[in-house]
Amino acid sequence: MAVKDDLFSDAKLYWEFAKSIAVMAVIILLYFSGYTNTALFLLLASSLITDIYLSNRNKKISFNDISQIVVLLICAKLFLEPIIVRIIIFPLMLSNVLKVSRLFFQMDKDVDYLKAIGVNISIIILLVISYSYFTNLINFSSIVAALSISLLLSAFIVLIDNKYIYIILTPFSMILLHMLFFSGFEENYQVLLGIGFAMVVALISIRLKFLTITGSIATFVMAGMLFGFGGIKWSVPILTFFILSSLLSKVRKKHNEEVELYFEKSGVRDHWQVMANGGLGVVCLLLYFYTSNELYYLMNIVSLAAVCADTWATEIGTYKRTNTYNILTFKPIEQGRSGGISITGTFGSFLGASVIALSGLFWIQIGFAEYFFVIILLGILGSFVDSIIGATIQHQLKCNVCEKITEKKLHCGKHTTFYSGFTFINNDIVNFVSAVVAVLILFFMSYSV
Repeated sequence: MAVKDDLFSDAKLYWEFAKSIAVMAVIILLYFSGYTNTALFLLLASSLITDIYLSNRNKKISFNDISQIVVLLICAKLFLEPIIVRIIIFPLMLSNVLKVSRLFFQMDKDVDYLKAIGVNISIIILLVISYSYFTNLINFSSIVAALSISLLLSAFIVLIDNKYIYIILTPFSMILLHMLFFSGFEENYQVLLGIGFAMVVALISIRLKFLTITGSIATFVMAGMLFGFGGIKWSVPILTFFILSSLLSKVRKKHNEEVELYFEKSGVRDHWQVMANGGLGVVCLLLYFYTSNELYYLMNIVSLAAVCADTWATEIGTYKRTNTYNILTFKPIEQGRSGGISITGTFGSFLGASVIALSGLFWIQIGFAEYFFVIILLGILGSFVDSIIGATIQHQLKCNVCEKITEKKLHCGKHTTFYSGFTFINNDIVNFVSAVVAVLILFFMSYSV
């Protein structure tokens, strides 16, 4: 039986329409209760009307995330201050309006990333400037803030391409909005310069084949926050790790390319690798931004020391053929296999942690000897945790042709089969967990002294 092409043609669209009405009802309630003003009401209402129109045009997209209703209900229930209402309403407007560009570019298919980012930037700039004007925030500083927000959020929305994008976007844009407009942070030029520098780093990384396209977008988003809000203090350590590790990977690959047959991914990093290595640093930055507690800067250094120690242990340890042993049984295993350690690799982890310790030396507020001891020790410990997880629960596969144990799904031109571990624990998860363990140890150490 043919399905009518209108808004009420199936049960799912009834539900979507009901959610739209519910959100609109809450907005009207807020408006007549005096918790928002006419301009905010009109802006958000128009974005929701756009949603209803889009749901009629494309039934595959889920509109008006239930999180919007929940957030607005909480807002009304708790009678938040008007400034907080503004911080909440802007991301909800943003998530609705950006669905236009998502639909337009059909982002579940082939994506022209640069074109999509360009359109998203234009949409967000217009939205932020109009929002600023209607909420009496318009000035030159807010224009700079609009540029900053548009650059980061447009890259973010292109990168995170799944059905949860708008649930993720809402808190992310709320944080950025609060940091730029309401936190007392007035160095908007630093934000703009930092984001501009992050863009240059991302573009150069694609050119030099350090990163994939998605990896460069992830780098731009995270580095933009680190450079823009953290300044040189937070920029130097992450740049030290990224540049030196990328160069080291290129050099090692030329001397011992055979070991690549064991690794899940090549030396060109994608967005998951970027987030696994640098995501914890962004969390530390946010904590530091709002507390000014130097412990969070040290936690950032430790997280980078752990991932750098592990990366350098792999790159230096596999630079040339050398004896490799399982970290738990100390039995010989193939070089490059997960869970393996070597004397050369352990020395490489020491060098990696030491380099990161040096990169943050000028901004520490504890003794040099204590600082180096803690950073290097926890960095090496993080790399050992990585190897232990790799030897036990990391997902490993077996090639049915050469019978080697590998992380690759394809080996010797054939699909590999399950060998051990959990399928969801890949190398990126292992890297992130090892950094988290090192950071948690530092955190508990700081409260035990």
